[in-house]
Amino acid sequence: MPKKICTFMEHFPCQVVVFNTMCHTPSSAPESNKRCSSVLSRSLGIAVLLLGVFFFLPTHHQAQTKIYGINYGMGKTTQSLPDEEPVFVSPIGGDNEDFLQIGLDYMYAPRNTPIFFKSGLLYNARSSESTALDYLKAPVGIDIGLGNTFQFIFGANVYTSILLAHTGFDDQPDFIENKRRFQFGWGGNFGFGIDISEKVNFNLLYQRFFDITEMYSVETVNKEGSQTENFLGQDGFVRMGLQYRILNP
Repeated sequence: MPKKICTFMEHFPCQVVVFNTMCHTPSSAPESNKRCSSVLSRSLGIAVLLLGVFFFLPTHHQAQTKIYGINYGMGKTTQSLPDEEPVFVSPIGGDNEDFLQIGLDYMYAPRNTPIFFKSGLLYNARSSESTALDYLKAPVGIDIGLGNTFQFIFGANVYTSILLAHTGFDDQPDFIENKRRFQFGWGGNFGFGIDISEKVNFNLLYQRFFDITEMYSVETVNKEGSQTENFLGQDGFVRMGLQYRILNP
């Protein structure tokens, strides 16, 4: 059976070779043009998808990479009981108390992998108009970076923290007696990074921290008698980071 070149639009040939069953006669030109238009649309869609996948391919470092950085974050913090479900904490607005973070980052990426092992040292402040809790936090975790110049970043960590100081709790004897100096928790983050140069990266992340052990305990009395309530902290904030890479062949 003969073959024909199916075209659509006057000055833009589709250049798709089809069998006589697809472009049978001149009378079938409108239907053939629709088919060609559909083929072209699918081709363009696949091309865009492939470009997107290529753009966000994992960064496979050709050398071992050590990263040192600083970060600054601001957001909100709230308290919950152990049996309560985690809640979304917006980093802006709302009635929650304020959260502040200043920290140092250290990350290590093995050769030919998008995985970053991370640690660091963080100063955290949970504060309201009348009270403040200051912590020193040491997280350990993993980040995954997808992309080259522009990266999509997501990760998780566990942490231990030490209560450095507290302000405004002198009239709350329950807190003074039952506060916890050491805490454990976990967290997660997602966001993006962009390379400013070969060795310098800027990143912006939304980050969450969830206490596993209580901040403090309070004795409450009700009709059923007295009971102890343990309060945990949850933080939600936006952090900005500036990092410097050292490449080891």
